[in-house]
Amino acid sequence: MALEFRSQMDDAWYDARIVMDGYDCLRVKFIGFPDDHDEVFDANNLTSFKDIAEFRRRFRPVSVQVQDNECSQVAKGTLVCVAHAICPDDRRFYDAVVYKVLHEEHRFVKGEEECSCSFILFWRHGPKAGCLTVQDLENICRVQPRRSKMNPLLTSFLETAREKIEITLSKICATPHEAAYDEKACRPSVSQRLKQDTSTSRRPSSLISSLKEMNGNPSQRAGHVREIEGIPHMIIVDNLDRGLSPLKIVEFIHKKVSISCEAFVLPCMSSEWYTRGTILVDSKTNVDKLSDFLEGPDHIIISSSGRPWVMTEKTRVHEPSIKNFMLISQKQQQSRSETMNELKVKR
Repeated sequence: MALEFRSQMDDAWYDARIVMDGYDCLRVKFIGFPDDHDEVFDANNLTSFKDIAEFRRRFRPVSVQVQDNECSQVAKGTLVCVAHAICPDDRRFYDAVVYKVLHEEHRFVKGEEECSCSFILFWRHGPKAGCLTVQDLENICRVQPRRSKMNPLLTSFLETAREKIEITLSKICATPHEAAYDEKACRPSVSQRLKQDTSTSRRPSSLISSLKEMNGNPSQRAGHVREIEGIPHMIIVDNLDRGLSPLKIVEFIHKKVSISCEAFVLPCMSSEWYTRGTILVDSKTNVDKLSDFLEGPDHIIISSSGRPWVMTEKTRVHEPSIKNFMLISQKQQQSRSETMNELKVKR
């Protein structure tokens, strides 16, 4: 089964195949590269169900090169995998969202159709993350939908990791509370290690860490605090306007998908033109409904300035400090210009 894998070394997508390396390890072999480029993953290092989900998302069916006569399939809001030239002899593939298509009449050369259109893309990760660039069709591949049936080796590896977590949890449940948690003995999750190993993120600190810092800083807690009941889930959205009000996000989502939520817009440096934020909902059903809306193939969410939203992560909230407190600086944000805070669906 053909796969592509997003490497933890440079965050780029590569054609790959997988083999088991012993009982607990999975080896990812990159097609066209020697064995010393292999990446090996130990099931013991997947220490939470979130880790398993994150690792699973690094695999997907191989993206397909878009042909010249298929350019109409690359519409606004489409997720694509795009070649980026690191140097003349080194092209790597990263995900982007189609922001706008500049249609041109196709030409025919020796009877072969050639696409003359240009595609304005918003890069989701990689060296151009957060930037808009213009690309030709020849650099664009169509991302294939993930199948419900995974590669059998990947399924087996993830099941091994899941069993190990369940065994660990059963031992914790059987241990007195005082002895169940040893902060020094806790291992970092695979997501933390990936953040340490890669340098492609535009922001050096994680959103979760930023929220923790603000929870611990009374001077930044002037906003509204509200407790969310149930099992909350969080969506992280990038490329937000700096002046966007959390209240606007809440009202917009309730109007479009009839979901009650909490929202937070992360502060940013004065040199940055956009920021990121979180949307917190109270159940998996609602987070799935919201993510389907945000990533709908037939539309994009944009601000009045034309900046498109890009959903970068969907996760269950585990941190108690974030689960119990979501900051909404309504009074501070409402004092800003409302004209730049309008949101709309662009089809």
